Amino acid sequence: MHDSLWHQGTNDLECIADKANDEGFSVACDHRSLGPATLYVLTGSGFDPATQTVTDAYLRYVVYIPGPWIMFPGTPGAHIMINPPQE
Repeated sequence: MHDSLWHQGTNDLECIADKANDEGFSVACDHRSLGPATLYVLTGSGFDPATQTVTDAYLRYVVYIPGPWIMFPGTPGAHIMINPPQE
């Protein structure tokens, strides 16, 4: 993960992207008012900078909920994932 600002946005999303030379593409964003309680995660097999397009893009939602839930129950990272069907 990078710890430097790539692009100053104009909305209330804060996003973290993987390194440019990593295989595939992954960006996770949260809304400033919600913090890391909910995330939007966009992944893909690659990114074309010329067209600003994510190849094989897939958007999923992650909601962190305290308590014994589906993934990592009983830990601070307990969460559910909402995965829409891939097209």
